[in-house]
Amino acid sequence: MKAELVFMPMPCKGHFVSMVQLAKILVNLYPNLSITVFIMKLNLDAKIAAYVDSFTATRIKFMHLSPLETHKDVAPADFITYLVLIHGPLVKEVTANIVKYSSSVIDSHRLTVFILNVFLTPLIDLGNELGVPSYVFYVSGVAFLGFQFYALAFQDEQNVNIVELKDSDTDFTIPSYLNLVSSKIFPTVMLKPKSLPMVNNLVRRLRKDKGILINTFWELESHAVSSLFYGSVPPIYPVGSILDLDNESEVHQSSDIMKWLDEQPISSVVFLYFGSGGSFNGDQVKEIICALEQSGHRFLWSLRQPPDPTKSSMASLTDYVVPQNPA
Repeated sequence: MKAELVFMPMPCKGHFVSMVQLAKILVNLYPNLSITVFIMKLNLDAKIAAYVDSFTATRIKFMHLSPLETHKDVAPADFITYLVLIHGPLVKEVTANIVKYSSSVIDSHRLTVFILNVFLTPLIDLGNELGVPSYVFYVSGVAFLGFQFYALAFQDEQNVNIVELKDSDTDFTIPSYLNLVSSKIFPTVMLKPKSLPMVNNLVRRLRKDKGILINTFWELESHAVSSLFYGSVPPIYPVGSILDLDNESEVHQSSDIMKWLDEQPISSVVFLYFGSGGSFNGDQVKEIICALEQSGHRFLWSLRQPPDPTKSSMASLTDYVVPQNPA
């Protein structure tokens, strides 16, 4: 049978490229498979547009979703709801057309699966409505997924308000981690009253999908994967490590960085990267610098400043100029 999958990535490069790379792996493995990637045109990253324009893989097509409503400034805690609200009707219309076409044309590809970015789990209901199973692509590690399930159960089953842990120093035994986890390092988004409901709703919906695909591999997170084999969570599928090695990044094009790395001993450099949305204020950067200096290890980092508070809540992050004399 010829099968078609619909991929729904977030419109930011770190999430988008890894999902498309997964699509490339799948079509290479299964010759009867085709994949349609929906692109939400909401402040679309220019790098994503360039990536799509340069894409040459067969049996993968991109479909732009352009909502009638223009983007407006929304609070970060409401952004996911807004994203689904304005794109949901388009996704439903286009997907229904795919189903209608495949049902009416002999020997056409039949829509069999939705693959949704973890932030788009509200669209699972659309898949259920169309009778199409939904899987989620999770962009963080398995250990953090286990933490999210633990935190949700901690609140729902023990009636604990996790926001109240903001200023505490409590150690927790979380099954997906080998060591104790201090409440001091809980993600900020989970310690804010405005954003916590959004996080909890996403995790609750994760329990409704057919499985979770994660960009990791067994050898890296065997303990975390094993911890989620049992319990009320969907099946976990480590599908990594997924890397885009075909397209040269800006870092690869920077001869100074690559030359310096080539000159270092094997396995001697610590790499610090906190995702496309990770940012630190000046005081936090100073703490990171002090820790790195005390470790005595060579390091390469990618640090970004928080967005300008006077601009849009979804404004792009900017790179740091390395501080001089941080102490």
